[in-house]
Amino acid sequence: MSSQKNTSNSNMMKKINLIFFPIICIALLLASLAYYFFWYNTPENTIERYLTLIKNKQGEPAYEYVYKNADSYYPEREDFLRSVADSRIVDFKIDEATAINDTETEVKVLISYTSLKNSVQKIIREKEQTFMVKKVSGEWLVSLRGPDGES
Repeated sequence: MSSQKNTSNSNMMKKINLIFFPIICIALLLASLAYYFFWYNTPENTIERYLTLIKNKQGEPAYEYVYKNADSYYPEREDFLRSVADSRIVDFKIDEATAINDTETEVKVLISYTSLKNSVQKIIREKEQTFMVKKVSGEWLVSLRGPDGES
């Protein structure tokens, strides 16, 4: 009788596992998707990752965040990498984001950068800059402005 009880308990546990395992997997998948779309994949976080890469002089991964479209300005890869290598950004603070529409958001950032006072002494200056971020195929990308100020 004891072995029948153990067998029936074992069968019951298998049934419970068959029911709860897929439910737990689906819940984890939904939580991962919610994290990606509602926290990680935002205009502000895109700008934060982009500027962090530039601050750390990591041009290659930063270039992946650049919006590249035939009707907008974007630098050639080598020019961009050279610009990132010369970057003087030491810190930044995201101020505010303003949605223009479902696919465009302006993000205002206060950027701290070094400036040479003379050949030896560096000083820190701050400048507010507004970035345009565009959503393309579900991903936010940074739309750069060209030398003429147009994106």
